[in-house]
Amino acid sequence: MSDKRLVHRLHADIAIESEQRYYRVSTTMALSGSEISDHLYLRLLMFCLFYDESLQINANAESKEFPDLYTEDEALGVVIAIPAEHQLKRYLHQFENLHIVLFADELDNEAFRPHLFQQTNVWCLDRALVESLEAEEELNHHWSLSLTDDQLNVTTRRSSYVGKFCLWEGMRSNIETKLHLQR
Repeated sequence: MSDKRLVHRLHADIAIESEQRYYRVSTTMALSGSEISDHLYLRLLMFCLFYDESLQINANAESKEFPDLYTEDEALGVVIAIPAEHQLKRYLHQFENLHIVLFADELDNEAFRPHLFQQTNVWCLDRALVESLEAEEELNHHWSLSLTDDQLNVTTRRSSYVGKFCLWEGMRSNIETKLHLQR
């Protein structure tokens, strides 16, 4: 059973402007084991942005049997942080559509090897945005999120925060090249 102080409840209204998608989500997530809280906040944000009715939360963040977020039909997997090479390969075989979400400063990490991620979408998020949300020290979150182009806006009961959320530039050029070759 989770310590009540580690359980976070989220209610969020989301607007993805480019896709003209507007929806409301509610979920509960627990901080597990040795998980650091910025990882939990990143999972909460990604749950909102990748939301689908069939999206599941890996209840045990330390277990790497499944990505952090996934659909049971294995159509979508979302991994937060740099997975080990063997885990990445397993996820690539298991999920049709795999997304890796990293803080922008993690792209400089020597564990990040771009050639391993050619079959995935690698997303970058400003760490400062997550740290600002974490600093509010709430357990019951009410957020309003909007994503316009590469800018993520999060409004809480106390304040509003803005951060960049976009495809990693190396991946963007790979995707543009693939699109160009398909024409």
